[in-house]
Amino acid sequence: MPQHGQLSLGAVRGAELTVLMVVDYDAHVSAFEQVSTSGYLPAELKISAYRLLAELMHEIPHNVRAHPRVAEGNPGETIVAVAAEEESDLIVMGTRGFGTFERLAFGSVSSYVSKHSHCPVFLSK
Repeated sequence: MPQHGQLSLGAVRGAELTVLMVVDYDAHVSAFEQVSTSGYLPAELKISAYRLLAELMHEIPHNVRAHPRVAEGNPGETIVAVAAEEESDLIVMGTRGFGTFERLAFGSVSSYVSKHSHCPVFLSK
């Protein structure tokens, strides 16, 4: 979640904020469950995402126009796709701070988004 100073900047410029939560189905469900559920995302994952998103929305100042959105899929690909679909001017996202080994082994969502986004990406630690 961006700091309030970053949100204030959005309010000053009249920007609209999309607060996106991406549920990574593959990271939470075993191969057996994927086959047995025919690819449907378990309701518990979506419910948890909506609850967390509702909590985050309460932290956004009232003078910032914001709308919540839950999407499912690969986080990097989904963030890039949603930004393109909504014709976003800027993506603001946090970084997990993976070390060199983790970044090499697993990649980085922020790196993927930075390389593939149609618009600038602001990364915050």
